[in-house]
Amino acid sequence: MIGFGLVILLHVGIVYALITGLAKEVVQVIRGPMETEIIDEIQTDDEPPPPPPPEFERPPPAFVDMPVLNIETAPATTNAIQSVTNERPVVKPPPPPPAPPKKARTEPQQNPKRPITQPEYPSTSVRLEEEGAVVLKFMVKPDGRVDADSITVEESSGFERLDKAAIAEARKAWRFTPATEDGKPVAAWHHFRVVFELKKARGR
Repeated sequence: MIGFGLVILLHVGIVYALITGLAKEVVQVIRGPMETEIIDEIQTDDEPPPPPPPEFERPPPAFVDMPVLNIETAPATTNAIQSVTNERPVVKPPPPPPAPPKKARTEPQQNPKRPITQPEYPSTSVRLEEEGAVVLKFMVKPDGRVDADSITVEESSGFERLDKAAIAEARKAWRFTPATEDGKPVAAWHHFRVVFELKKARGR
């Protein structure tokens, strides 16, 4: 109870001091006078600025032409050693004369003195009215004869009897003017077409 009473008395005293202005005087006493101090600015020793560039009486030229110098170089000297021999110069023989032009090659042709004969029309083919054309391939020998062993049917007439009749006639009677090469007769392949027509066969 004593403590509680002291606290109440303390609060009453503080309120009274605030009302009477005692608190203002206490604050002023506590604050005291303010002192100020002037601090000089610290100056740094800076280097002095560079001097300005010198002024010329007139500006220098913008471009100066360089003189053209022609330097002549002496020809390089060589110390080549030339060997001299006592050998005789080699004389090349003259080129051989050009060969005579080759004569054109000719192919086998019909001999006007021995015209090509028409094969005999098989009677059975006539009765059956068989017609067609057969192409024979054979070798004409240098004497103009037909090589019998070389005869083949290149294109058939469609009837075996007509094909055989043409082959038999070529082996038996055909003669040609042989092919030539450089003016000499040579063997060569030849084609010949034989046509079988009933109109011609019945008109004989």
